[in-house]
Amino acid sequence: MVKQFSMLALAGLIALPAVASASGGASAGDLERKIEELSMQLDQLKAQMAEGAGGCSTGDCKDMMDSIEDLEDRSESWDLAARIKFYGDFRARLDYYNADLADGRTAESDSLWTNRFRLNMRVKATENVEFKARLAMYKAWGMQNTPQGLSGGWPSWDGNSTRQPSDNALRVDRAFVNWNNIGGAPIWFSIGRRPTTDGPPAQVRMGNDERMATPIAYMDWPF
Repeated sequence: MVKQFSMLALAGLIALPAVASASGGASAGDLERKIEELSMQLDQLKAQMAEGAGGCSTGDCKDMMDSIEDLEDRSESWDLAARIKFYGDFRARLDYYNADLADGRTAESDSLWTNRFRLNMRVKATENVEFKARLAMYKAWGMQNTPQGLSGGWPSWDGNSTRQPSDNALRVDRAFVNWNNIGGAPIWFSIGRRPTTDGPPAQVRMGNDERMATPIAYMDWPF
């Protein structure tokens, strides 16, 4: 009976996927501690079997088995949740400007409020293939176009559609697939609307610790 239970418990632990990054339930630390506790109990059981001291009590065996089965039943959903990540950035800004234009006119505003929202998504399809995307909205308060007094702003092109105040639509700012470690070598391939804006050193101005894209010395325009 003890031998049969040990094999089942061992198989159950081996079958568990990596749940350290799981979400939607217990934290990753709690899950790691739970698995470590079950592993220690299994090691103790194997040691008792080797010494011929018998097995655990009926109640202890049942509790351990229930815990392993519960983790195994939820492991599939944990794994799927860990593959997809959403995170974002929202910024509200107040600007004041007073400028003399070349044609003699004056552009002035003491209360230009803007909202910028960026929603990021990352999906790890396989060990070496991942998809990344970013949707963005950038608009002035109470307006569906470029704020008044800015000479109509820049012409609306694909490259600046998410980089100057416009309407409240979420637009695709980035969407690309990376294939990493091709053939086990430090080679990667990427295709799509890649991150070619806000690269180093722009992330310093935006308050980010890590670089967000290709260095702006090479490129600062989306495609």
